[in-house]
Amino acid sequence: MYGQSSITQRENEYQNLRRQVDQLRRENKLARKKISVCSEDLSRFCQEKRADDALLGKIPNADNPYREKGMGCSLL
Repeated sequence: MYGQSSITQRENEYQNLRRQVDQLRRENKLARKKISVCSEDLSRFCQEKRADDALLGKIPNADNPYREKGMGCSLL
């Protein structure tokens, strides 16, 4: 029975290695871009969306869902 367990373990290891090799083959077929091209695209995208970013610009009070409504503190 001990021999059967080691065979099963070897089969499991073989299957795991087979999956890893298959995954590496799939990844090898992917088209890749150079970092310089991707960084230029990302920079351009950020510049185009800059006007819409609420963290970089001010939010108009009419559109601000977080502004205080009412008088503020009512205890004073």
